[in-house]
Amino acid sequence: MASSRLEIRGENLTFDQEMIDAFEGLRGVKGSGEVLTDYAPRGGRVDLELDFWGERGRFSPKTRLAVQAEELAAQWRHFPIPVRDVSARVEINSDDGVLDNAQSQLHFDLQGNSSVARAPLRVRGHSVSKGPRTDRSWVELEAPELNLRSSALKSAIDAVDPELRETFEQAHLSGWLDVVLQSVQERPDLAIRTFCEATPHGEGLSALPGAFPIETNAMQGRVLARAEIDPTLREVGPEDIQLWTQTHVLGRFGSRTQPFPLAIELSSQPDQAATGSVAVSDIDVLSPLIVGAVGQYLASDRERFQAFDPDSIPMEGRISGSCDLLFAPPGEEGDPEVDVRLELDLDRFGPEGKDLLKRVKGEVRWSRETGAWSGENLTGILGETPVQLQNLTVTPGTNGTSAVLDFSATGVPIDKQHLEPFLEPELLRTLTTELGAAGLFDVQSGHLTLEIPDNGPPSMRLRGQVRLRDAFIRMGLPVAVERTEGFELDLHYEGSRVRARGTILGLMGQVAERSLENANFQFTYVAPRLTIEEFQCAFEGGRLESLGADADGPAGFFALDLEPPFRFSLSAAMEQVDVGRLLAGVFNSDFANEGLLDGELRLNGDVDHLTQVRGRGNARLSDSALWAIPVFQSLFSQLGFDTTATFKLMQAGFNVGDGRIDMHSMQIKSDLLSLLGSGWVDFEGELSNDLEVRYSLVDRLGPFTKLVYLIQNSLLRISIRGDMARPQVVLNGLFSQFFKQSKSK
Repeated sequence: MASSRLEIRGENLTFDQEMIDAFEGLRGVKGSGEVLTDYAPRGGRVDLELDFWGERGRFSPKTRLAVQAEELAAQWRHFPIPVRDVSARVEINSDDGVLDNAQSQLHFDLQGNSSVARAPLRVRGHSVSKGPRTDRSWVELEAPELNLRSSALKSAIDAVDPELRETFEQAHLSGWLDVVLQSVQERPDLAIRTFCEATPHGEGLSALPGAFPIETNAMQGRVLARAEIDPTLREVGPEDIQLWTQTHVLGRFGSRTQPFPLAIELSSQPDQAATGSVAVSDIDVLSPLIVGAVGQYLASDRERFQAFDPDSIPMEGRISGSCDLLFAPPGEEGDPEVDVRLELDLDRFGPEGKDLLKRVKGEVRWSRETGAWSGENLTGILGETPVQLQNLTVTPGTNGTSAVLDFSATGVPIDKQHLEPFLEPELLRTLTTELGAAGLFDVQSGHLTLEIPDNGPPSMRLRGQVRLRDAFIRMGLPVAVERTEGFELDLHYEGSRVRARGTILGLMGQVAERSLENANFQFTYVAPRLTIEEFQCAFEGGRLESLGADADGPAGFFALDLEPPFRFSLSAAMEQVDVGRLLAGVFNSDFANEGLLDGELRLNGDVDHLTQVRGRGNARLSDSALWAIPVFQSLFSQLGFDTTATFKLMQAGFNVGDGRIDMHSMQIKSDLLSLLGSGWVDFEGELSNDLEVRYSLVDRLGPFTKLVYLIQNSLLRISIRGDMARPQVVLNGLFSQFFKQSKSK
């Protein structure tokens, strides 16, 4: 017989143990054993077609096995999910080759239902074998609408990789997932490659990870995985699988009433550390549920956790940002390396009760090593003025939070709104209300340090270069500042008190409408006293500067308590000041207010009680003609001087107290005569002075001078009474009849 053929047919056969044993007997049909081993079918009914073709001289016949099954139960060995109501089509064809040269082909297509899915599962594929080994294969699994809370699914995952199940359970996933898996082997010497794609079904997935305890829902996206298995291995464990993964997920997390957008990316490859990225948007920084959970996940100790504790960070508003993660390499343990970047959109930044900055925007990064946030090129609003922020570092800790930053701003108004973050309330009220401070300042390079302890009041230090312009303040006398060339400030705000020091250079302005040019000085403020020291400037053609301290006088140039009753002290010296310019607007004259003034003045008292001001000083006028002042008009005209008369010297020492100025050692010299005497003038302008007349000619008479003066004083004395506006000059003595008498001039 040249050839033979055997056909076996069966319909509606029960796939019971007897049938399974029969299939076991078909192990000679290449591929039949693979079906039984990999899918473990049982129950249901089958239609069977089995054909054999034999030829003389061939080692084995050709075979064909075709099975159509219904209502089977099965379970795939590689992912043991129980499947029921399986409808399957299996076909196996083999040639009549000998041993390693024999070839067979397997085609299968299974579809069934499972408790792990709402929709039918489908497995299909084919393989080509040569001898005892698989030459080429392709398998595809379609698993739509997998129920992620199914216990059967968890058991299947546990069978594949127990660690994977642990991770799966910790995520507390819920929802429905569509999975497509393909496994391919192109040649027997190449790895078996498996590709998997998983996508959320419908409204997406929900999760509540144990390490990140915030509910995340509406998760959409996909997970891609690729695995490679060495085909030479007889038994394959998780450690033998080379795995690549890519995850891209979008979702919402937080409370259901106020969810926030979330994006997750994860990537892994064999023998390398896995990487990940989590991006969030529009999060309320005061949400303890969200921010605290982020900190719990990223920070493994209490100190670093403070960086995510809303009670530790002095801000309100919203943030968006991302976190890049680098996990420990395979086989190693440890926390992931993290790179956290946040985009700030803050309503306020500063300790409770003080809006130091508003509308702060920009990117900051978190350091896991220090637990600090840092940022460059941020912007904010001080009061209503834009501020540029640089080198921001915020370091929360177990005992409080510290913040440092550099900043600059232009055109900051001197008013309550802009000064409030830096000054105590009472000082702020005094400056803006009592002293009428106003104007603008520029912060050219400021450095701010802020300390906010968990227990106790905050403290702040502000240092930097400031420039004043178009400013005004009443410090007893009105002071107007056109500009400053330099202003170095160092301000401390600790508890409820402010202290400050600084240096001002090149101040241009006016005091009581008198010109100040290139004023340089240092100042200190220790509540409540402001002290100005080492003052010097050009002043109305001359110089105004600090007098300094002596045994009795106060130190510095000017000091003022910035609280009622506004106690003050002054120690000033004037040199070669133009009298005409000094008295302009007080006693107006185009020609008569001439001369140069040198003098020293020391005063102390308080602004609320000027009559109690006390002090002393001296004044010296050279080459003076003070005809514009009524008292001098009366005096000089009585003595017969015309308006062109110039006095070489006018000088006096004086004491201030009890509301008046007591003058002593008064001396007025001209080429013809000198007036010597003493007197007083009170703060209301009332005056009383008594003078003696001495003639320059008599001063040159030698031994007879004293005798002549004794005679002269009995012959001519001058008394000045009345007030500065209406003085009464009276000449007394025998010679008084030769001079004009003036009762009011």
